[in-house]
Amino acid sequence: MSHRYRFPASLATLVAASAMFVGCAETNTVERVNAPANGVAREPMRHIITDEVLSWQAEPVDLILGKAEDGESLKVQLRLKNDKWFGRRLEVNYYVDWFDASGMRVAGYKPAMHRLSINASEIVPLVAVAPTPKAVDFKFIFIDAK
Repeated sequence: MSHRYRFPASLATLVAASAMFVGCAETNTVERVNAPANGVAREPMRHIITDEVLSWQAEPVDLILGKAEDGESLKVQLRLKNDKWFGRRLEVNYYVDWFDASGMRVAGYKPAMHRLSINASEIVPLVAVAPTPKAVDFKFIFIDAK
C-alpha cells in the first residue's frame, strides 16, 4: 500500500513563491574540477547550481581544454544543451571569468556579457580564449535572460 503525503496548500504556495523570487537573482556556474592541464583534454566539470530552474534548462554536456592559436593562452570549449520542456527556446546570458595561478581574478580584465539563444534539444559550443597566458583557470557564469 502506498502512502502519499499532502502538503498544506499554503505551504506549497509559499515554496513556489519563494522559488520564483530566489531564482531571479541567482546564477549558475560551470568550472573544471582538476588543476590546470596541458594540451587538449576533456575535463570533469563541477556544476554549481544556485538557480534550479536554469539548471533544468541549460545542461553542460562536456568541457574541452586546449591552447589558443598563440600556443600559450588557454582555450576552453563548453558544450551546452537546451533541456527546456515543450520545445521552447532557451535565452540565457553568460560570461567567462578568468583567474591566474594564485586563484585571483586576472588583473585589468572585464568579462563581456554574451546573450545565447538555443533551440530545444540543441547542443551549442561556447568557446572562450584566455585574455592573457597568465590566466590558467576560469568559470562560465550563466544568468537567466528573463
